[in-house]
Amino acid sequence: MADPAHASLPTPIAIVAAALALLTLVAMVSRSATATFAE
Repeated sequence: MADPAHASLPTPIAIVAAALALLTLVAMVSRSATATFAE
């Protein structure tokens, strides 16, 4: 898994997965923050 030659292939997939995870995290945080401030 640490081989750079093999790491070049799934890199775009990893970037997309990380981006989706970040977007989901931001959405959850913003949603909870909105609920907190709305109270």
